[in-house]
Amino acid sequence: LARLQLRLGDSDAAPERQTLAALGQQVPSLLDDPLLLRDWSLYQDPREAAPRLLQSSARLRQGGAAGLANSLEVVAVSRLMLFDDAAAATLARRLRRTLPQGLHAVSYPPQAWWTLAQALRATGSAQARRDALRCRVNARRWIESAQLPDGGPEARRCFRHDNPINRAVLAVDGGLTGQ
Repeated sequence: LARLQLRLGDSDAAPERQTLAALGQQVPSLLDDPLLLRDWSLYQDPREAAPRLLQSSARLRQGGAAGLANSLEVVAVSRLMLFDDAAAATLARRLRRTLPQGLHAVSYPPQAWWTLAQALRATGSAQARRDALRCRVNARRWIESAQLPDGGPEARRCFRHDNPINRAVLAVDGGLTGQ
């Protein structure tokens, strides 16, 4: 996983992907760990990853781990957006109500809200666009209220503009008002 993460988006990462797939077939119980599943799913076929993420999140939610379940479901939304916008938006709509319960610490809250916003916007309905804007407001609010170790103006500027998620969320319309 570490080598794949370093080569994210690299078309020459096929050998690492094949090794990962073989490992998953040899030791399928690895994917029983929700945090490993969360990362692993980014390199799987999204049609395989999304259902597995949703199955794991359902078990976690039943066990009282709502934050970790939310984190897995946000990743499921991102994987669903690659092949089923309607399913992604349906899940995003539900998550919009449960995300305030929290996320696992491995998740970045603005990225979670931003993912939901993008999934909702993709449906094109007026209500979905309003919901997407509410998600963006939640992401923006988190960014604006974050306490930085060095609260100086330069640190705040870097936090807001050098982080690609923060930069997208804080853009004038965030890419959410147009079609």
